[in-house]
Amino acid sequence: MENESLERILDEGKKLKERLEKEVIRIETKEAKYHLLKADGLEVSPAGWFIDAGDIYSVAELFFAFTHVEKNVEEKKLETEEILPFLLIYNYNKDGNIISKQILPLHEVSHVEIGNFIAKVDKKTLLDTSLTTQLSLDVVEKLEKGTVEDINIKQIFSELVEELQKYIFFENSIFYKLTAFWIIGTFFSDVFKKFPTLFIIGPSGSGKTRLTSFIVYSSHRGFLLTDPTDTNLPRIIGALRPTLAIDDLDEIMRKKHEAILSILKHAYKSTVFIPRLEKTSKSNKFLLLLFNPFSPVVMNSIEPLVDTQHLSRVLVIQMKKLDENEASRVISEDPDEWVLKPIRDKLYILRFKESIRVYKTFKEIQTGLTGRNDEIWRPILTIAKLVDEEVFQEVKDYAISTCASREELMYEEERLILYGIERIIKKAQEDLEGKRQISFTASELREELFRIVVEEEKEMSEKEFERHFNVRYIGKILERLGIRMRREGKKREKIRYLTLEEFEKLKRTFTPEASDTKNQADMADMADVKNEEKRIDTSSDINLNALKSEDTLNLNVSKSLNEPIYLNQNSMSAMSASSATDEGQVASSESNSTDRDELTLYSKIEKDIIQLVKNPPFGRQMFDFEVVSFLSQKGYRKEDIEKVIKGLLRSGVLILTPNGRLDLNFSKLGGSAC
Repeated sequence: MENESLERILDEGKKLKERLEKEVIRIETKEAKYHLLKADGLEVSPAGWFIDAGDIYSVAELFFAFTHVEKNVEEKKLETEEILPFLLIYNYNKDGNIISKQILPLHEVSHVEIGNFIAKVDKKTLLDTSLTTQLSLDVVEKLEKGTVEDINIKQIFSELVEELQKYIFFENSIFYKLTAFWIIGTFFSDVFKKFPTLFIIGPSGSGKTRLTSFIVYSSHRGFLLTDPTDTNLPRIIGALRPTLAIDDLDEIMRKKHEAILSILKHAYKSTVFIPRLEKTSKSNKFLLLLFNPFSPVVMNSIEPLVDTQHLSRVLVIQMKKLDENEASRVISEDPDEWVLKPIRDKLYILRFKESIRVYKTFKEIQTGLTGRNDEIWRPILTIAKLVDEEVFQEVKDYAISTCASREELMYEEERLILYGIERIIKKAQEDLEGKRQISFTASELREELFRIVVEEEKEMSEKEFERHFNVRYIGKILERLGIRMRREGKKREKIRYLTLEEFEKLKRTFTPEASDTKNQADMADMADVKNEEKRIDTSSDINLNALKSEDTLNLNVSKSLNEPIYLNQNSMSAMSASSATDEGQVASSESNSTDRDELTLYSKIEKDIIQLVKNPPFGRQMFDFEVVSFLSQKGYRKEDIEKVIKGLLRSGVLILTPNGRLDLNFSKLGGSAC
């Protein structure tokens, strides 16, 4: 026993000597000597991490094991059996080769050395028991003994899609791929540092909870939270860094849990910190803690997100209530954690095998997106790239199209507000008398919006309008738009004011097509005078000359203060009534060739339009401008897309619904691409 104690003391002394020899700076004061050894600044989760430390990569994962423990207490051997947490830590060189691996009991670890850094293990909140979705001991054994099966991301992707199809029916097959990519991505979320929230929306009985359960049981440390509070939510995230599932988000939205919604909104990014004050137990002092809410989050709801900031950070999975035929295609039992364990175990193995390759692909990939759109889609596209080039291109096209549509949808409220202001300006033109400034109150604007949305367009009931568009909410939108406010009169009433030049600039900013529409209209006027287009015989459902006419669609944008900038129905009705004329025969082989090329282009556009209207990405019918925005991201010119839409409307293949959206007339499809 004495020899063992002596050896331990000598070993600790040797380690201390080695550390002191590596000191960077030494500081001596009256109270002590300080040896500065390594840079600080890293803080890692006790649940695991991925760190690029410059010269090495470090991957770690928490697991629990039933353990026989032998301790030496006061020169006596004490033996116990208990369930304990451990960290499995792998370190790799820059080529991705393993240079060290170790298993450490979590309760003995306060700091870990990662390359030239010392990282503090954040133990403010610890998990007291294991999760069924955590790394299992049998996987740790396979990794340690090198007996893991030969698996790759493409294989796991195929298995996930196949398993999903047993439990879930999606009308749009792209959702199987997106869900599988998202699940795989949760095992590398700390590699990406940014990870999109998955938002599942659909009516009651559409399978939202079943899909959420499938995701929880197959994801990285999946955890279903049914009763989140602003107290337990940060602690759960801090202790677990789980794939966090929120069932019935609409309940949280209805109860207006602002703190919870704020945490969920910022969970997509590891560089966001929320300050929290916690009182120390030994004194009356408060500690300022920076809480990092980063964690993969999946939420389901019967109601859409209304917060544009939150909407910009999510991937939407649209679900529908199944009919009897569709319901018969899936099994009736819900998935559980044990059924999905084989896939989950393989994904934990991939975390240790593929993290470096995922990291390098993530850094190099070209998404075709910018800003937040790139942040949200880059992790998903990284996994797609590692699966297959063809599926990567398919998902990339979908991402670009979805982002283009979302840009339109995100600013609907802003455009409605601007349309209301435009109507106020029009009514006040006589009173302006040459002045270039308009003033109004939020209450006056609200009355105008009520006339637009409830009385004229009937897009909302009076009750819905009262609940959504209160004066305070309208004021927030006006603040977002940067419209100034001052208090006037004895009652210190809040008056909003802006110049007509400022209004025109806002209109151009939030309806970017406005200037394009004006240019197109000017081109159309010139075309009426200089029309030299020829007619070509074709068996296409669309008249080529009509497609090549310079008439353009008025896509939901005004060219002056006298025309609406928000609503779609009028512009769509005018569009459907437009017509084109035939103008003779093609005179030369050169023009014949040109027309055939254009006909081929228009046929491709026609096919894409019909597919888009048939399978809209948000599970609802689309406006004309949404179709144009989607397809322009594929490289088509806006004017070509508009012409094909006009031709399809004239031929009856496309029809207008009462709310001004596009739908298909299947009886007229005939030989059209579908």
